[in-house]
Amino acid sequence: MAEGGILEKDLNLQIAKKTGEELQKTGVQVIYTRTEDEELGEGEEGGRKLADMEARTELINRTRPDLTVSIHQNSYTDPSVRGIQVFYYSGSQEGEWMAQQMERVFAGVEKGQIRESKANGDYYLLKRTEVPTLIVECGFLSCPEELDLLTDESYQQELAHAIAEGILACVGD
Repeated sequence: MAEGGILEKDLNLQIAKKTGEELQKTGVQVIYTRTEDEELGEGEEGGRKLADMEARTELINRTRPDLTVSIHQNSYTDPSVRGIQVFYYSGSQEGEWMAQQMERVFAGVEKGQIRESKANGDYYLLKRTEVPTLIVECGFLSCPEELDLLTDESYQQELAHAIAEGILACVGD
């Protein structure tokens, strides 16, 4: 949770839905893992997050999209750390190329600061999906200036537009 009771999951969903709308305008079929504030997996309190990740992964692997983009918000102990960052699966040349395409598009986000894309071999979704998958961290909730941006409707729309453009750059229209 960020300042003022703002939840990451709520921002993620708002930006994801806006991104989906942008993509649908161009005729792209969008498959959401969620459109409401609900978990996909069922499980005991301690294992619900894992059950949810397993259900998301199963949905992605079953539907086999050209690209999966998981939208998130970052945080860090130092409130001055900020920026948009894309993660891809370690060793995936295709993932690295796609992350670079996203990074290139994010350079046009007016108030956004771009962090270099990064390989990761530990993130559950990156490790277990059978299709190219990117994790887009839209900013740092721990940075007060960036939190203000991330909760602003017009900035969310700008991010959504950039994510959609990045997706189109990766998979073509």
